[in-house]
Amino acid sequence: MLTIKITCGCGQKYAFDVEPVNRAMPVSVACPVCGMDGTAAANEILAHTTPPPAPSAPRAMPVKSVSAAPVAAAAAPAAVGAKDALRRTLSAAGGESHDNWKWWYYIVAGILLTIIDIYQFEDTGRYKYLWGLSLPVLCIFIGVWDFQRKRQRSRTA
Repeated sequence: MLTIKITCGCGQKYAFDVEPVNRAMPVSVACPVCGMDGTAAANEILAHTTPPPAPSAPRAMPVKSVSAAPVAAAAAPAAVGAKDALRRTLSAAGGESHDNWKWWYYIVAGILLTIIDIYQFEDTGRYKYLWGLSLPVLCIFIGVWDFQRKRQRSRTA
């Protein structure tokens, strides 16, 4: 909403609030004293105060449409949770489900934990830190297992 202030030819000053349409007055305006038309003066003020219209945005690329069947499956989460329904919808539509933990996260964590345990063993000389290697070995095992599982799933798909 803009406030427009006009001084009429008769000397009367008047102001009003307006919501411009295409940088112009949506209705005609008249001086409250003499009745002279002030629409042209208001349009001139609006042309100088309102910014020019933004250029139209480029057209977006068409999005791959999803059939109604996966959407209908996701709309009925009575038997399964909403997260499972979303995962099924994405896999049925050709998208991938996004695993938060990738297989290599486990392997990197296992290697880092192994380095920490070996460093603590060398620093203190205590063998109890070597028993801590069971967690890094488990992490590496889980990473290798997850890698093989995903590899087999991609071969069958």
